[in-house]
Amino acid sequence: RRTKMGFEYYIGKQLIQTNNLQMEIDQTFEYQGIVTVIEGKNNFPADFAVYQLFHPFSYFINIRKQNDLSINEITCCYILRKRSKDNSTVRLYNYTFIDEKRMDSIKLLKKAEYKLIYR
Repeated sequence: RRTKMGFEYYIGKQLIQTNNLQMEIDQTFEYQGIVTVIEGKNNFPADFAVYQLFHPFSYFINIRKQNDLSINEITCCYILRKRSKDNSTVRLYNYTFIDEKRMDSIKLLKKAEYKLIYR
């Protein structure tokens, strides 16, 4: 889903201010007060754009503050899938941001890899 929002944050010492920033959120799950934002990609790129996790993270931080919601935790799951002839490999990386105003405060919480075998 695409949505727009304005907020401010830091990268290093640089303050970034946005108005009507458009972002795409691939998927979001909520369970017992934990919101997980999903970003999915095909193949295994060497790196990724942190803003693709940080902007949806900030979006839910703002929703929580504006609506006084009982969201206890917000995490971001980066999912990668690589297909081959007889299987798919899926890698999951679960992140959070230590400081909700700093894009460079990203922290890896856990990761996993699974092989899905075609039958």
